[in-house]
Amino acid sequence: MHRTLEEPMRRAFLAELPKVTDDLSWTMFGRHIQDDPIVLVDGLAAVAALVTCALGGDLPTCDEEQIRVSLSEKPALGQHTFQLATPGGLVSNEIMIVSE
Repeated sequence: MHRTLEEPMRRAFLAELPKVTDDLSWTMFGRHIQDDPIVLVDGLAAVAALVTCALGGDLPTCDEEQIRVSLSEKPALGQHTFQLATPGGLVSNEIMIVSE
């Protein structure tokens, strides 16, 4: 079977975005996340947020590299950008989250 570039791109766009629901938290993949990261939503520091290991372990070595992000306030409905920044200045890749 011959694949085109469109097929992997189509699958990538079908990937589910993390959803912020009424519990204000979501689980996602995270590697090398240091203690007390700064949570950025739409490029601005979130009012208050907590990042922990979702399946056990301690930052920066979470079991199965799964982290749990919990916000103190729900962003406005719709799509937002999300990043983590370390106190030392390193910034993660930007991803999209959806507030429902």
